[in-house]
Amino acid sequence: MEGKLCWCGNELKESYSQDYYLCNNCNTLVAKTMLHDNEYNILEDENGFYSKDYWVEHVKDDYGYPDIFERSRKDIYDRCLYWLKNIMKYKLPQAKILELGCGHGGLVYLMNLMGYQALGAELSPWVCEFSNRVFGNTMLKGRIEDLHIKDNEFDMIILMDVFEHLNKPLDTLKVIKSKLKDDGILVLQMPCFREFDKSYNELIDDKSIFVEQLKANEHLYLYTMQGIKDILKVSGFNYIAFEKEYYPYDMFIFASQNELKKYDEESVLDYLESEKSARVILALNDIYDENQLNKQKIQEIEKDREARLEVINRQQEMILEREKHIDEIEKDREARLEVINRQQEIILEREKHIDKIEIDKKARQEDVSSQQEIILEREKHINEIEKDREARLEVINRQQEMILEREKQIDEIEKDREARLEVINRQQEKILDLEKQIKDVKTDRNTKQETITDQQKLLHDKENSINELALELKKSELVQTKQNNIINDLANELKHINDKKIIKMLRRIKLI
Repeated sequence: MEGKLCWCGNELKESYSQDYYLCNNCNTLVAKTMLHDNEYNILEDENGFYSKDYWVEHVKDDYGYPDIFERSRKDIYDRCLYWLKNIMKYKLPQAKILELGCGHGGLVYLMNLMGYQALGAELSPWVCEFSNRVFGNTMLKGRIEDLHIKDNEFDMIILMDVFEHLNKPLDTLKVIKSKLKDDGILVLQMPCFREFDKSYNELIDDKSIFVEQLKANEHLYLYTMQGIKDILKVSGFNYIAFEKEYYPYDMFIFASQNELKKYDEESVLDYLESEKSARVILALNDIYDENQLNKQKIQEIEKDREARLEVINRQQEMILEREKHIDEIEKDREARLEVINRQQEIILEREKHIDKIEIDKKARQEDVSSQQEIILEREKHINEIEKDREARLEVINRQQEMILEREKQIDEIEKDREARLEVINRQQEKILDLEKQIKDVKTDRNTKQETITDQQKLLHDKENSINELALELKKSELVQTKQNNIINDLANELKHINDKKIIKMLRRIKLI
């Protein structure tokens, strides 16, 4: 079974959180559950995800955001005006503009007020009716894929906080490209996944503001800056510019098939001052700029306040530490006072004891006086003993010198003995080697003697055999001589006897 794919075609295998995959090719976060095409087709506002309930209750109750009624008032002089100021840098009025997912339509209203030919589009019939009723906007209902508009129709198509909600972003970009003129511009605002090098748990631990954008049932794709550039270029938008985002977690993009041309502030101001319809926008711009300066001042004041508060908190911590230290000093002082009291008692006891010692000392002094006389006598005796000891010590020193001489002689004798012992050991080793050689020679001699004995015995046996054979040979020679004699006798007789007699004779001598 084929796995789930990212918009870039890479198979999604790495789970980033319970609700998102992380594409290891383009670092896009992809929701594990996607909306189906029919969920974008809202026929009745009682049903459908992006129906009336989404704008009136869901954003307020579930996220704490303002509902569509409050936004339609506040956005006009706030972010809608900011968006318009940036739009004017790329397209001046009279340009034909379509805003997809325009919500209440405040930006569409401001653009028409400026002189643009602006249209809005929304999925909910109720939201379309609300935008028309509140701002008089011309509204189209449905996705751009389903709208009946001509190709090459618009100078600009805008998607503010919409692109991340699309389930088939490549298909939508293809249709958008076909509806734009050759120099047409696509404008996008969406959350930016800047901290793609951090895990989900690290974002939570760091209390990242991006965590709030992880709304898997709405934000189906969350792109990095490089990721959005890649998908735009794949779709034919080769020229891309990033403007300063309104919210710090967003990115604000202008993209085109051809090179982007940008008007300077002076050209935009000249237009605003020359057109009556633009006077209101010019005034609103002044108010916006003043508000931005005030916001900046407030932010600086807030930063200063936070810095001062941080100093106060540190000082408070220091005061608490000092109070804690003072408590410890007080406890230590009480402990030391207790020790001093115990020492005072000991001192009083010691003073009493000293008084007793003083009395005893006087008695002892008397004893010391008598003992002093004894000591003097003993010192005289000790002096005599000391003189005798010195004399004895001199004798001992001379004896010690003699002992050292003797020890030196003994060391020399010992060295000679060790040398002789070493020679004896070497000779002993030679003797052992000779004894071993003699033993080996004796063993070899005995072995050879046994061999000689065996050979002599064998020789004797062979001589006996030869003698016996010689006797038998002599006997055979005698027999042969006798037979030869008999044969000779018979030959002589054959001359005188017939054949029958010869046969009988031969049988008699067993020759045949």
